[in-house]
Amino acid sequence: MGSIRRYVLLVLILVQTGIATWYMKTILPYQGSAMLNPLALWNQELMPSLL
Repeated sequence: MGSIRRYVLLVLILVQTGIATWYMKTILPYQGSAMLNPLALWNQELMPSLL
């Protein structure tokens, strides 16, 4: 019985992850495929990122 419960939870986790990934892909600019410039991220101030 415990084995079935684990498989059900695994399926629920995978379905939830798939839905979240699809949703984030639809709302991100360029569908999340644009590469970020690491130097621009490093030089960015912290407070504007948090607000």
